[in-house]
Amino acid sequence: MKKKSCVWLVCILLCLSSAMEGQVIRLDGGAAFSKLVTKGVPDGYSYNAVRPFQISAGLEYWDKGTFNLSSSIGYLRKGGSMDVAVEENVGDIPYYTKYKDYIDYLTVNTLFNLKRSVRRETYYIGVGPRLDFKLGTSNYSEAEKIDIGPIQDARAVVFGLKCEVGFWFDLTEHYRIGTNFSYLPSFTKAWVSPVEDSKMKIGDRTFTLSLSLGYRL
Repeated sequence: MKKKSCVWLVCILLCLSSAMEGQVIRLDGGAAFSKLVTKGVPDGYSYNAVRPFQISAGLEYWDKGTFNLSSSIGYLRKGGSMDVAVEENVGDIPYYTKYKDYIDYLTVNTLFNLKRSVRRETYYIGVGPRLDFKLGTSNYSEAEKIDIGPIQDARAVVFGLKCEVGFWFDLTEHYRIGTNFSYLPSFTKAWVSPVEDSKMKIGDRTFTLSLSLGYRL
């Protein structure tokens, strides 16, 4: 998908959200717990989890008491780390160095949320479609402290879901604070080998934990 098309999609989403009785503006930020998952690759080629930062801004609307809709747009980094054995000379005892692969995304989602309020507290669970648009990639060598280049052929768009459970507390009539935990399953792989007949693929397993600040309009 071309970058121009992605921008138009984001603009349409935000315009639709604003038109549908916008009620709460929210800002979420925290950690992503991400791991790249390999398939069809040689033994020993597997990733460990990383914990990059993530942030998003969103809008809750169409509030019907027991349910509402919410849309958000944000920055999300997915990735994984790998310990690679290095031999400076043939026959030397190898030492291990860490490489970290990252893919940065502009992530957009819309959720349907079921919620229950008790006095000043609100508990909710939500699910909805998610699109991740690739912003860039990097392959970082911890030993050399340098970015050794982009991840070639990473997909431009990843489609999946966002599944979220969270909690809000009303500080005042307008201000809220809360926390949420999300699982981000993806239906498309982040990377598929361009080599014909190759079965090598890399997906991801990603969760987020966020602190949320909200302002009721």
